[in-house]
Amino acid sequence: MALNFTYTGSSDPTYNKGYTLTVAPVNYCGTGKNPASTTFTSKVAPSAPISSPGTPTLDTLTINSIEIDWTGIASGEDTDGGYPLAPITAYSLRMSTSSDGTYSEVANGNFLTYTLTSGFSCSQNYYFKVAGVNKLGTGTLSSSLKVTTLDPPD
Repeated sequence: MALNFTYTGSSDPTYNKGYTLTVAPVNYCGTGKNPASTTFTSKVAPSAPISSPGTPTLDTLTINSIEIDWTGIASGEDTDGGYPLAPITAYSLRMSTSSDGTYSEVANGNFLTYTLTSGFSCSQNYYFKVAGVNKLGTGTLSSSLKVTTLDPPD
């Protein structure tokens, strides 16, 4: 007889930790005297995303908007030692005025395209990176996209 087991506890099992599962037959007379035990190792890595989304690309640039898109992390693509990570629930778009500067979050949500309509000036360089987000944190930032905003009208 095969037994399928699904963990339904109130918290996630610890990654790569051994657990013991004990099963005993139960009927109207009580619990059997010879329970069977087996051990298993959890296969869910509790980690923020490791893979980064695709490098952002400039979709549209106008005097008052910057539209950026990127390729998401495919389901099942993000693993730690072959164990699947928690699924991506959102993306964090970050912006900086320098390629090696501090990147501040300008958007966070479940989308692959974002239009920025404030927080930038004309004739300036801006750098954008994106990271996947899951219930355990924000993952690795992508490579950067450099956008030079348009000059003001004459």
